[in-house]
Amino acid sequence: MKKADRDLKIMTESAGKWVDETVEVYGGIPMNPYYLDGRSMRSVSGRSEQTIKRDGTIMSDEERKSLMNYRLLQRKQWLGNKITGDKI
Repeated sequence: MKKADRDLKIMTESAGKWVDETVEVYGGIPMNPYYLDGRSMRSVSGRSEQTIKRDGTIMSDEERKSLMNYRLLQRKQWLGNKITGDKI
């Protein structure tokens, strides 16, 4: 198995662990959009950073890794569809 195939398999498995919550929309405005997942927040002292979900809870290392791979996989699929001209 080639390294690229192995990396894609690992990325796909990790991305499958990420559960994307539904977005609440009121009057056409998203209240908890997906892009708020994975934000970095500094502590009050400013010495450390925590990665948080859209609801404000701190993400574990496994959740951060899953989110990163989920977004990388989505981007890879989007670029592939953009090149081939397929609709998503």
